[in-house]
Amino acid sequence: MNPVLFVTDYLKWHYGTGLFDILRVWGNFLWFVIHTSSFFELLKTLFSPWKRMQEDKPSKGTFDPGYYIGSLVINFLMRMVGFLVRLVIIALAIVAFSIIFTFGAAFLLFWFVSPFAIFFIFFNGLAFLSL
Repeated sequence: MNPVLFVTDYLKWHYGTGLFDILRVWGNFLWFVIHTSSFFELLKTLFSPWKRMQEDKPSKGTFDPGYYIGSLVINFLMRMVGFLVRLVIIALAIVAFSIIFTFGAAFLLFWFVSPFAIFFIFFNGLAFLSL
């Protein structure tokens, strides 16, 4: 086996197919976080009541101030609970996305540098043998 052909084929794979596969896997992880947390759906419904729980309106023709005040308070509380729960899930999704993005970027940097590092370490090792 010709070592020059081996090195060129490896570098072609490393910076071609291997790099493409890493980017694809990294994208799949990021897609997974966004879609399993329903990030955009939660943003759209951020101020909706929790699990659609709310007081119904009274029948027409009846006026009860206590009912209207109670309904207003319950509806406000359900919206606040929905807001807080959705906000926590959105924050967790952002943290997970940031962690995956950071580790992916670090791994990508490692992927670019590793062939040169291998040759550098190899030839440095040979230099130590000649001492």
